[in-house]
Amino acid sequence: MSRVVTARTTEESLLASIVELCHAARVQEVSLNESSTFNEVVVQLVRETMREVARSIDAYSDGKKLLRASIAKVEQNILEEPRASVTEEELAGSLKTAAKLLERTARELSSLSTRLSESRRQRRVRERVTYSPDFGGGTEIHQIGLEGIPTALLARPSGRQSLKCDLTTLSETLGCEVEGDAFPYEIVLDEHLFVLDDDGSVFVLVEGLPEREVEVVTRLLQRIAGQLYP
Repeated sequence: MSRVVTARTTEESLLASIVELCHAARVQEVSLNESSTFNEVVVQLVRETMREVARSIDAYSDGKKLLRASIAKVEQNILEEPRASVTEEELAGSLKTAAKLLERTARELSSLSTRLSESRRQRRVRERVTYSPDFGGGTEIHQIGLEGIPTALLARPSGRQSLKCDLTTLSETLGCEVEGDAFPYEIVLDEHLFVLDDDGSVFVLVEGLPEREVEVVTRLLQRIAGQLYP
């Protein structure tokens, strides 16, 4: 029997929570403006969106612009989610709260992003690499650590949709062991340990390995990603 698990990003999980809160509010005939839980989840979603935007190579160097762009993205995603049925008026209060509470976070993320971009330009930190569909549908392989001194590798699907990960097919195709009853799952391939997290990312430590061995582990990670991100 095939074992298939669903992986989704933190943003997707928070959006799903918003949908549930909206449904509950409709059933109970109460206003979302009166729901502190709805307010908190929207703020969390804006925070996570800022973190994701700040990771990009073309991140905003100004905290206010980063915050405004993230709020606009969250507003669009919620309003375009048909299951939520939220109006701009119902959402406005929560977004205003997010703008107030996350000013400092936006400044800090923007500053970190600026320093990271500078390190990339000076080649002190490795940029992420997007591989072809041969290694998965738009798979991003991140080398974590300093240039030439990696400590870990991270594979992520470039798309933001939920993923159906077939662990049985993964095991049978690659001849690897998949251990665990829930996220995070451990994948053992050629004596290397990879960790599949609930957002669909796969992590592996390479600290202290010689360059040739890092290349071997990278190819193994590509093979795993090719099965998980078809």
